[in-house]
Amino acid sequence: MPELLDQMINHFESHNYDYLSNTQPPTYPDGLDIEIISSKAFLEYSKLELSAEDREHVTLGITKRPDLFNCSNYFSKKDLSSMRWTVDYEEDYNFVSDVYGFFQGQEMEFTIDDILDAINSGKIRESLKTHLFRNITLAKGIKIE
Repeated sequence: MPELLDQMINHFESHNYDYLSNTQPPTYPDGLDIEIISSKAFLEYSKLELSAEDREHVTLGITKRPDLFNCSNYFSKKDLSSMRWTVDYEEDYNFVSDVYGFFQGQEMEFTIDDILDAINSGKIRESLKTHLFRNITLAKGIKIE
């Protein structure tokens, strides 16, 4: 969602953050995850002694070092974290196809609120997968060889 990205970039630039996300904790639908890292923080991070996990999941390595990096989260006004707007499963694909079908010809113009309005009015049906599938690989534990 371009407007969400613009809002977060403006918020990031108006503060002295090294890292900004909308995922810790998540309050936006799965699929609208955004993480912004300053180039300065990324360069400083690369100089640290890093584990295989840190190298694989850079942003986790940054957020677990609050003494070194100024990290913040960007919250939605309403908690939408139980929704799935991503494509990992067939049910997700069906939802996203319905969204783009409904907004055909307006693909770069519709907003989060437009999708919520379409869901609430019954014009689009939510994904049948639940929020419990969010970041399921991380939830199972990270295995790096």
